[in-house]
Amino acid sequence: MSAPLQALPEVLAAHRHHTSLLRARPQAAEVVALASAVVWSWQVQGWHGDPIWRRRTVALASFTGCSAASATAHALVPYPETIAIARVIGNRHWHQRLRTAAARQGFRAAHSLLLEEFGRRTGRPWISDWMIARTRTRRASPTEHDPLLWWLQRLLASGGAPEEELWRMPASLGRPSQFGDRVALSGGSPVRPVIDDARAAFLTGGWEPTIDTGPGEAPS
Repeated sequence: MSAPLQALPEVLAAHRHHTSLLRARPQAAEVVALASAVVWSWQVQGWHGDPIWRRRTVALASFTGCSAASATAHALVPYPETIAIARVIGNRHWHQRLRTAAARQGFRAAHSLLLEEFGRRTGRPWISDWMIARTRTRRASPTEHDPLLWWLQRLLASGGAPEEELWRMPASLGRPSQFGDRVALSGGSPVRPVIDDARAAFLTGGWEPTIDTGPGEAPS
């Protein structure tokens, strides 16, 4: 796919930050994969109408001549948010801040602090209130469905454990690597026509984060 990304400066900025992260962090690929899973969990929790993603989707569709539905599942749409989240969760200074907040005020304080920072970095100040409300209304254990809660609990319990253990995310929490799977899980459009349209516009390939699974697990 070739697109005039000058029209999407936030994507170009994210690429620069991504490159810096890859140079600075041995586990950068795993950090980005976890961040991608976090953002994907937002995509399937009612963010389809998010105006920032909608604008990016419309721009991508116009670049490639495909339908907006075909562009929605492409990795480029949530890419700036993915890298913004990766820069926080991969930052050792933030690891310490979260541990300190949890030690002083408990897990919820650390969770709120993290979500507030995400809201600031992604230009969505409502994230904290929205995500906390969603967490409290779930019947099952939130950790079973939320990669961010899974990671935060792991961080706070890790102590002196090797840092790479922070990123061995269960495959069930990962962002689907296949374009067709993302279309199907996003809902709202017939899957086959969307995939065919996206394939014709060369939107089904390209950069995709992959997760580092734990022993006995298979990547999603």
